[in-house]
Amino acid sequence: MTAPRFGLIGARRAHQGLGPFIARDIAAAGGNVVAVLGRTAGSAAEAAEAVAAAIGGAVPAAPKAMADPEAFFGLGLDAVCVLTPAGSHGAFVEMALGHGCHVLAEKPFLWAPETDWADRARDLEDRFAAAGLILAVNAQWPWTIPTLEEALGNPVQGAAKLSMGMQPASSGFQMIGDAAPHPLSVAQAIAPDLEAFSALSVERVEADELWIRGTLQGKTSSLDIEMHLDGRPLAPGSGPRGAWIAIDGTRVERCIRPRDYALFFRRGSALFDLPDPLTLRIADFLQRIQAATARPTEAPRAPDRTISRRAGMLKAIVDAFEATA
Repeated sequence: MTAPRFGLIGARRAHQGLGPFIARDIAAAGGNVVAVLGRTAGSAAEAAEAVAAAIGGAVPAAPKAMADPEAFFGLGLDAVCVLTPAGSHGAFVEMALGHGCHVLAEKPFLWAPETDWADRARDLEDRFAAAGLILAVNAQWPWTIPTLEEALGNPVQGAAKLSMGMQPASSGFQMIGDAAPHPLSVAQAIAPDLEAFSALSVERVEADELWIRGTLQGKTSSLDIEMHLDGRPLAPGSGPRGAWIAIDGTRVERCIRPRDYALFFRRGSALFDLPDPLTLRIADFLQRIQAATARPTEAPRAPDRTISRRAGMLKAIVDAFEATA
C-alpha cells in the first residue's frame, strides 16, 4: 500500500507547537509528510526546516514550504494535520473535507471565536462519515490508559470518579481550552456513551487557578469528574509542568524526566514507563486511514459522536466559567 501523503498546517514550533514531533511520528508510522502550510512564506520555510530535521532520512525529500492553501491542497494530499491556533481549526477542516483529505486536528477541536461548537462538530462528523473520511482530534491521554491501569492495578472501566490536575502554560479562559479536553477525553475512554454534564460547577481559586467539578451522564453510564487547572507561573528550576490523574481516589503522577523527556507514571515509590502517547495516537490515525483506504466501496459508517459530545462538554465548562465573572 502506498504511504499516505500528509500535509501539516501550522507546523512551526512556536509556543510549544507539536509540528516536528507529529511529523516524526507520521514518518515512523509509515506516512510521508510532503508539505507544510504556513501563514507566510517565512513561517512555512521555518516549519519545513524543523519538520525535515525531525524526520531526518525517513522521508524521500524535504517537505515543500507553502503559504497558498489552494496550492497546498492541490498537491493531492491524503491527509492533513491542522495544528493552527485554537479558533482557526474549522475553516481548515472544511477545506480539507472539500479536497477529500482525512484530518487530525489539534485540541480543542473548535474554540472561540468559532461558535456553535457542538452543532458544527456534529455537522462535520456527518459529512466526513458520508465521504468515507477520518476526522480525529489529537487528544493523547486515552493512549496512556494501559499504563495507568498497570499503575493502578485495576481497569478504569466502571470507575465512579475521575480527577485530573494539570499545569497548562496559559492562564484564565485559555486554560480551559488547553487543558480541559484531556480529562474529557479520558472520561470518554472510560465510558464512551457519556454525552453531557448533568451537574457542573467552576470555582476560581485565583485568576489562574480553577477547580471544575461535575457529573457526566450517558444513556447507561455516569461519571463524576474533577479538574484542577493551575496556570500560575512555575518556580525557577522546577522542571517540566506536572500532571496527575486519580481514579476513584487513587492518584498517579505523570512525570517527565528532564534529561531525555522520557515519560512515566509514579504511584508512591513505584515507577511505570509510559510510551509516548503522541506516537501511539499518530500510529492509530494512520491505521484508521489505511483501513478506510482498503475498503473504499464499503457503505459509510454511522458517525462517531465523540468529537461533538466533547465539544458540547467543553462549551458547558466555558459557559460555567463565564458565569462566575
